[in-house]
Amino acid sequence: MEQQNVLPGYPCTSFHRYGVGFSRSHLWTASRACDSISVPTPLLFGDCHSMSQFDIFKVQPEGSLRWLAAAESMETAERRVKRLPPGNYVIIADQHMPKKISIKSPAKQIVFQIGYDDDKGSTARETLFRSFGHEVISVADNDAAKRALASIPTVDVFILGHTATEQTQKEMVDWLKVSFPKAKIVALIPSASPQLLCADYNVPQNDWAAWVSLFATS
Repeated sequence: MEQQNVLPGYPCTSFHRYGVGFSRSHLWTASRACDSISVPTPLLFGDCHSMSQFDIFKVQPEGSLRWLAAAESMETAERRVKRLPPGNYVIIADQHMPKKISIKSPAKQIVFQIGYDDDKGSTARETLFRSFGHEVISVADNDAAKRALASIPTVDVFILGHTATEQTQKEMVDWLKVSFPKAKIVALIPSASPQLLCADYNVPQNDWAAWVSLFATS
């Protein structure tokens, strides 16, 4: 009997790979994707989709694959995977063997951010940083930061929001460098310039790839 499997998340009802019929009756698992595929043959999705790009899948706890994104090359796909939260991923494409990549959790860090009333941005960053296992503390302004930090002995990374004036940011950076000399100080900036030169890092507010890269490699 032919073995039947499916990649969850695709709209097509059936497809063929390596001369084997597939349907929605079973889940295509990571172990089958990585261990069972030995002959590079195009993977057709029903009547409509051929896997001509490098597709990235997240390995679910039960072993099934959930499609996340596509890339134009293996190098690009690998870079994207390395910016994702910890977990197991598989890259599959025509004429290539499936490649499994495991992303380990970085060392836990204490992140202290001063949002300057940018509640939406602060919440989004908290979600991102916590997905990497970091502890996050958020306050609204410099005064609130100094009050909170009076009872916090250690902080690894400080983040200063972009809505404050340069002078307000600079005053906080000067205070932090005296009070927490070993901590990294990251200044949010509206775009690539101007930069807050007294900070250790400058990151555009909406450059999520830069945020992920910074914390994934720290």
